[in-house]
Amino acid sequence: MTSERKEGVNTSEEDAKLKEFTWEEIKEHNKEQDLWVVLYNRVYDLTQFQIDHPGGPDVLQDIAAQDGTEEFENILHTEKA
Repeated sequence: MTSERKEGVNTSEEDAKLKEFTWEEIKEHNKEQDLWVVLYNRVYDLTQFQIDHPGGPDVLQDIAAQDGTEEFENILHTEKA
């Protein structure tokens, strides 16, 4: 039996393989040259993506090293975003 994986949705098996970071570690990545954001309890390095972000780099820099989930949802991003 095979299980179908929904695109853009991670499985608990995949989640278990992820490295975990403390908030202390995340807070160090709050600069334009080193920018991490937490979305849905996952840490994303968005340093290289800033220039390509449709809303501009300032949007990401405003939530650098923070949980940006609420802001992300408020913009009505799709599941693929």
